[in-house]
Amino acid sequence: MKMRRATVNRPVPLSSRHQKICQKDQIQRASSGLYQCDANQLDVADSSEEDEGLHQFKIGIPGSRTIFGKKNHPLRRIFWICLTIVCCFLAFYQVKGCIIKYESENVIEEVQIINNETLIFPSVTMCNRWNQTFNPSAMEAMRLWNDQIQMPSDLLSLVNVTATWNGIGRGDFKEMELVCWFGRNKSCEASGYWEILHTVVGTCYSFRVRQPVRETGLFNGLYIKIEAKSPFDNWFYYIHPHNVTPALNIYEIRNASNDFLGMGKFNTDVKINYHQAQSLNVRRDPCVEEAEYTAELCELECFSEQLVRHAGCRLPFMKLSNTSPNRNRPICNTTQTYRAAGEELKRMLFSDGTTWNRTGCNCIMSCFRTYYQTDKEKVMADVQTGRFRFRVFFQTRTYEARTQKLEYGLVHLFCAIGNSIGLLLGMSVLTLCEALEWGAFRLFHWFKSSTVVLLAGQQRRIHPRPSSLIAVNL
Repeated sequence: MKMRRATVNRPVPLSSRHQKICQKDQIQRASSGLYQCDANQLDVADSSEEDEGLHQFKIGIPGSRTIFGKKNHPLRRIFWICLTIVCCFLAFYQVKGCIIKYESENVIEEVQIINNETLIFPSVTMCNRWNQTFNPSAMEAMRLWNDQIQMPSDLLSLVNVTATWNGIGRGDFKEMELVCWFGRNKSCEASGYWEILHTVVGTCYSFRVRQPVRETGLFNGLYIKIEAKSPFDNWFYYIHPHNVTPALNIYEIRNASNDFLGMGKFNTDVKINYHQAQSLNVRRDPCVEEAEYTAELCELECFSEQLVRHAGCRLPFMKLSNTSPNRNRPICNTTQTYRAAGEELKRMLFSDGTTWNRTGCNCIMSCFRTYYQTDKEKVMADVQTGRFRFRVFFQTRTYEARTQKLEYGLVHLFCAIGNSIGLLLGMSVLTLCEALEWGAFRLFHWFKSSTVVLLAGQQRRIHPRPSSLIAVNL
């Protein structure tokens, strides 16, 4: 008897997932009469299940079924492919225009007129018109006390520069018979206070109210009556918000045409209107959003930095930031340093823009600003020579608020994109999400199939399938 060997493939153990597939498909072998699966049938069942899952994804774009349907006529598929390409190009062109318009950041300004119960009264700064750093009457009094004193710098042997500015700059203001009221039967000291303000033109005086005002009208504001005794008592004024430091731009205001108080010539009434402005910080027109920042303070710091570098010392009006390397420079308390700083100050103020130019400071405006619009009225003084009256008051409790907004914001951009793709492609946001989901599923399915094939090939090379010997009697 001869024995023959027959090779029979043993069935591969099935995982739980494969068993579920076999039970679902009920693949029956005719020879055994039992429900069984082999590896080839398993692959077919598995792929058929995944293909069935892929066919469940249908993108709701008009013409997509015609383009991807293999049973459709080729000419019909070509027509819809060309039409879809043209519509995609037009939609892309329109969306590109919307994005360009959005990036241009065009702004519109909304104006509101608000009637408020209270208003913030501005600071009123008064400076002598003809003198920069001192007044003649104070200097004359000091010469009588010490005949060697000829200039303010000569006083530095006695007191420091700040005390010198305060001493010789305060003379005219204190010698004048000043009557100051704020509101009906209320003195200025009861409603606010005067403070010394050091500027590039010398010592000025600024009045500030402590509380917002509730009443408006001619008799509910600042009332100043001055009786001057010196031919140099010619003052100019500047009305500004509390957070604005006029130490630098007061020089330009002094040279203005009619913002001065003439001695015994005119009485001046100033009606003020309060305004608020809020700007957008956009690339084309940037602004600073910090609450304490002002463009005037930035320019003053820039001016002070250049002056202290050339002069080597600090004057009372200078403002240096906390991070400035020149913050610890000494005060100009000697005659030589004070005279050098004064000469440099004149060159910077009176130059043709070559010594100092504010445009080189790169100071941008603040996003939140308050300002006051003034309506000046001058009348002939009805009092004796040497006296004049100055009144500042709110005309009404209403104020103007200006707010900038984007003309074409993010919501407008999304609406424009939706209109473009909806009109030309019949798509919506849900359609785009559906298309992304379909693409993600296809990518996942391709990656999964490639990984399975790769792993199966590696396993067959490493672990070949074993065979069994079956003895058969012939």
